[in-house]
This record gives sequence, structure tokens and C-alpha cells, in this order.
Amino acid sequence: MDGSSPPVFNLPNLQWLGCSDNQLVGPIPSYICYLASLLVIDLSNNNLSGSIPECLFNLAELSVLNLRNNNFHGPIPSSMFGNMSKLTHVDLNGNKLGGSLPAQSLATCKMLEVLDVGNNNVDDVFPQWLSNLPSLKVLILGSNSFHGAVTTSNSFSMLQILDLSNNYFNGSLPAGLFHKFPAMKMLKDNVFTTLDMSNNYFRGEIPDAIGELGSLLFLNLSHNNFVGPIPSSLGNMRELESLDLSSNRLSRKIPSQLTSLTYLSFLNLSRNSLVGPIPQGNQFGTFDAASYAGNEGLCGVPLSKKCGGDDEDGDHDQDSEPELESGGELFSWGFAGAGYGCGLVIGISTAYIMFSTRKPEWLVEIVENWTWRG
Repeated sequence: MDGSSPPVFNLPNLQWLGCSDNQLVGPIPSYICYLASLLVIDLSNNNLSGSIPECLFNLAELSVLNLRNNNFHGPIPSSMFGNMSKLTHVDLNGNKLGGSLPAQSLATCKMLEVLDVGNNNVDDVFPQWLSNLPSLKVLILGSNSFHGAVTTSNSFSMLQILDLSNNYFNGSLPAGLFHKFPAMKMLKDNVFTTLDMSNNYFRGEIPDAIGELGSLLFLNLSHNNFVGPIPSSLGNMRELESLDLSSNRLSRKIPSQLTSLTYLSFLNLSRNSLVGPIPQGNQFGTFDAASYAGNEGLCGVPLSKKCGGDDEDGDHDQDSEPELESGGELFSWGFAGAGYGCGLVIGISTAYIMFSTRKPEWLVEIVENWTWRG
């Protein structure tokens, strides 16, 4: 379909409004606000524009609101969610929305499982008040203008996926922060867990406590200002499949404990100040020199630089190896569940990644085979 939004005002009992992946233009018509029986609004992947109408407040039965990939602009209406206590899924990713998150109204959505405001112009501090939403499993804040420190006094009890990438967060990461994500510690089958804090201004050392997040599959702390050693506690994250610590100021040796990560399919430690021999064994035999480029003090396989000074005749130009694609820069996270259909269930256990056109092949392979891992 193309043109303006379809006329549905004669369908007062309509429960599902799905017009995604069309060429709809213009604003959301106000008559949608009077379809009081609506459970799902999916207008994603169109060319709709204007502001999000505040009258959506009237849709008290709404469970899913998906306005992803349009051209909406302006602030998110401050009172829009105040009457939507049954919301489970809000996806506003890929618009031009600004201002701050509507804390007062959004905090009333106690059933909310997925909140995705990535790729907008939201200018706010870390919304620690979202910890009051007991069902929140996915929080995507990436590619906005969030700023300040990331702290919280309360636990995000169910949070499994957290994307803070490509913002202006700064300061050090308190060790206690990682105690606030208990769902990232519990080992459960078919649970997809990720933590992406790449492309920010974090500094200081990476706390040892991060190793307690034993169920993480993806960890990306690249493109920050972290210093000091790589925590040996990362070796406790036995489910980890992707680790990106590139473009920081990390120093000292690569801890041998990382060889315990037998599921690790992607490693990027490039552009740091690491020294010493590269650990050998298990998955470390599968990574090429690009994983370590830009660390002049490293030696050993797969680099041409030998350890121990017994054979230093190599060209030593491992820094010129093709640089690995940093996950925080080249793809965006999009999440949905197989139960997004008739049952209105947003199943995090069956979450999948919707890749951008520059998706790295290593990540495609991981996700395509993830559910088959034994």
C-alpha cells in the first residue's frame, strides 16, 4: 500500500492493525485513537511522519505498539503511556524522536517486556527508574544522545538484553552495577542475553564483577576509554560467543582464563596496549591476526612476531591486518518473538537479530546456528 494511512474508522472492534512494510506517508490519523479495542498497532517500515499523537493515550487495551523505521519527530508525548497499563512491547526505533523518555507515564506500564527507542535523537540520562518495571527483558537505547553515568540503586530483575551503544555515557562502571542484572547470571536454555556498551566515553577499569554475568552470549565494550587489565573473571562467562574489547586503552597480558570460553566464535582485542604472549588452546586457535591488531607488545601465534626473541625476522606489520568490524558500529539490534502473532507473546527466548546491510558474517553464522547449540 502507499499513500496515507488506510481508513479503518468503520471497524470499532478491530483488534489488530498491521500495515507494516508499505509506503504509507503522512501523520498517524487521529481516528486510530478511537479504535478502543486495538491490541496491536504495527505501522513499522513506512514513511509516516509528524509527531506521535498524544491521543493514543485512549487505547487502554493496547499490548503492542510498533512504529519502527518511520520519520516521526518531536518528543515522545509525556502522557501517552499513562493509560496503557497492558503494554508489553514498544518499538520506536529508527525515527527522529527527541527530548527525554516520558518517565511518569512509562513507569505505569508494569507489563512492559520490550522497550526499543534506538536510533533516534533522545537526549536523557540513564533511565534507572525503568528498574521499577518488573517484566522488562529488552532495553534498547542505542544510537541516541543519552549521557552521564550509568548507575542504578535497584535491580533490573528480568533484563536480558541491554544496548547502550553509540551514546555519550561516561564515567567509570561501578562494580555493583553488574549485580543489578540477575537474569544475565542465570543459565537457562534458549535465553538470548547481550550487553552492548560500545562507542561511549566510559573510563576506568572494567570491574571483575562483570564475570558474574554467566549467561551472556554477546559482550561489547569496544570504543571507550577503559584502562588496566582484561579481567580474568571473563573466563567464567562460559556461554560467551562474542567478545569485543577493541579500541580502548587496555594493558598487560591477555588472561589465560579466556581459553576457557569454548563457545567463543568472535574475538576482537585490537587497538589496545596489550603485551606478552597470546594464550593458546581451544577457541584461541581459530582467531587470526586481525583479532589482535594494534597491540605492538603482543607476540606469538597467529602474529608474525615471535615470543622470547628467538625469531624476530618477521615483518612485524600485524597492525596492517584488516581490522575487524566492531559490532557496535556495523549492526543494530532488533528483537521480536515468534509469538508476536495471535498470542501477543513477546518471547525473549526466541529473540532474533535483524541485521543491517553491513552485517558481519561471523555474527550471521552465530545467530543462524544459535538455537542448535547443545
